[in-house]
Amino acid sequence: MSNDHKLVDRPLTASPTNLYKPTEDEQAAMQGVRARRIKTPRVKMTESKERIELSLDHPDPAHGQALLMRSLGTGEVDFFSELLAQLGRASANGPQGDEQRLNFMIAVIKGIEPKDQLETMLAAQMAAIHSMTMEFASRLGVCPRNHFFLDQTQRDP
Repeated sequence: MSNDHKLVDRPLTASPTNLYKPTEDEQAAMQGVRARRIKTPRVKMTESKERIELSLDHPDPAHGQALLMRSLGTGEVDFFSELLAQLGRASANGPQGDEQRLNFMIAVIKGIEPKDQLETMLAAQMAAIHSMTMEFASRLGVCPRNHFFLDQTQRDP
């Protein structure tokens, strides 16, 4: 399954019988979404035997890093590097990285549009707490109810 989530405003196949003409409202919605998007490179995870490497999906690493640092409200490389490492650990699923969750957390931070490092840290905490809350909520949904509540016959008098 690909993690490339891109909006497409044209058919995937260019067959004359398959052309879709979006309504004015759909076109306006597409333009609105594009206008809101904060364009930065995605963070890629590469797993090796002992660690997970983080890199930016950008043809020029320095410019990609500058784009992401600006959207994260910092000019400090040390802050940026440690924040990415912390988000990488927070997004991991056990020993395995979760690239989609990491990029979700970064998108949350970007959406808050932090003005400085303090706002970035608070936004990162919100992203991590939200992600973990939703993870545990989904786990609760698949557990049988008898794991949480005693049957009437098992209660002490």
